[in-house]
Amino acid sequence: MRLEAFGDATLASPRELPSSLVERARHLAALARAIEALSPHADVVVGGRSVLVIGGPVAEALGSTELEGAPQIETAPERHELEVVYDGEDLAATAAASGLSPEALISAHSAPTYVALLTGFMPGFAYLGGLDPRLVRPRLAQPRARVPAGSVAIAGPLAGVYPFASPGGWRLLGRAVCPRLFDPSRARPQRIQVLDEVRFIPVRGAPEPPPPEVAAALSSSHALEVERALGLATLQDHGRLGLRGLGLPSSGPLDRETFDVANAAVGNPPGSACVEVLVGRLSLVARREVHVSVDGAPEQRLRAGERVVIDPGAKLSAYLAARGGFEAPAVLGSRSTLLLARLGGHDGRALRRGDALEVGDPELSGRATLGLTPAPVPPVAMLELLAAPTDARLPPDALSALCAGTFRVSDQLDRVGVRFAGSKVPRAGGDLALPDPTLPGALQITTDGTPIALGPDCAVTGGYPVAGVLSAGSRALLGRLRPGHPVTFRVA
Repeated sequence: MRLEAFGDATLASPRELPSSLVERARHLAALARAIEALSPHADVVVGGRSVLVIGGPVAEALGSTELEGAPQIETAPERHELEVVYDGEDLAATAAASGLSPEALISAHSAPTYVALLTGFMPGFAYLGGLDPRLVRPRLAQPRARVPAGSVAIAGPLAGVYPFASPGGWRLLGRAVCPRLFDPSRARPQRIQVLDEVRFIPVRGAPEPPPPEVAAALSSSHALEVERALGLATLQDHGRLGLRGLGLPSSGPLDRETFDVANAAVGNPPGSACVEVLVGRLSLVARREVHVSVDGAPEQRLRAGERVVIDPGAKLSAYLAARGGFEAPAVLGSRSTLLLARLGGHDGRALRRGDALEVGDPELSGRATLGLTPAPVPPVAMLELLAAPTDARLPPDALSALCAGTFRVSDQLDRVGVRFAGSKVPRAGGDLALPDPTLPGALQITTDGTPIALGPDCAVTGGYPVAGVLSAGSRALLGRLRPGHPVTFRVA
């Protein structure tokens, strides 16, 4: 087995894998189970060619050559049937490129029984093997900024269904009818598990709308009320740690350094929930006395009727901490908002006018720590890259070109990732490979050479090659850079 550093994690790659995608999935899933048994505190993410191990005594646990011959999984798969309306915007072009009529493409896509090779990308997403070879096409050179929830899509030799609206680089063939692929209230939140079987059933008509969201009851004694919300404001704590192996993004703050100093300024324990404001302005009114800090400024006492305004100004993000921490139901171990899955935080969504926010018991907080400040934003931000395994799709001169290039933060950014405009990074070949595990901070290079730094809400697996992983300090610095800011890269 080959062990390679991947940021602060370890990538375990078997030296040989079966050629059959299904048998490969069985082998890697069994390997992951063996690693979990040896290192039960590790978070293990299965990819298409390797297994990512986060935390735990990695070197000791993975040093055994016995893992190369891990036993196969004998669990009986479940079978799922998903009704699909085939009206996707890429249907006609994909049919033409395949030498088929749209009707023939629909027949070819819906005929196989697919097998879930791995999960990831987003909660509830399964990479399905079994696609008709005539339909194999590379991912889009540039991923779409938004793919609608329920979209049925293909990329390389794979098919899949988007559980939620998100960015994506797959080719869209249609829409699944209310699939409910992820539900945190179920014992197994992900409907489709690895090695389950899936059939697509063509139907006519519009998909059913998703079930209405149920608003949480608000206490009459809430501490703060949103008066005005511009941009994107969400509740974030340290995130859902240890659940990437279940397909759950980590979430948490974009700028961990500023998040931490804001909590310290009001005496909160590390990781207490704060309000993150991304490129916007948030105004809140106190309904009772509450002590707050914005970005680590000295603690401010608000009396009933007084306001606090959070405005990142020249930065990308800003943080409001309240003594006692913001309260919200913990979903899968965290109060962090995961927007694409509509879970955590304030009803799983961004804050808006009229929302009421609760604050915990201020007596549980300690002494405020003042004078802590995040690193200043330089005129040209130098982002440091840690090691990532080599990928044949990045030629030998790719890293040199990346470090010599000139870039700026583009306006295509959110909590999932930040794209960089400017120089193009050399690439080799298309993106037909199975997805590999990813981490927040991973710098992906798209097919057309565009770098994208993955954010805290990024998927657990991805299909583009990774040039490196941003250091913790560089990830925090990136969370302070607004669109247009000049950026360079260097390898640590």
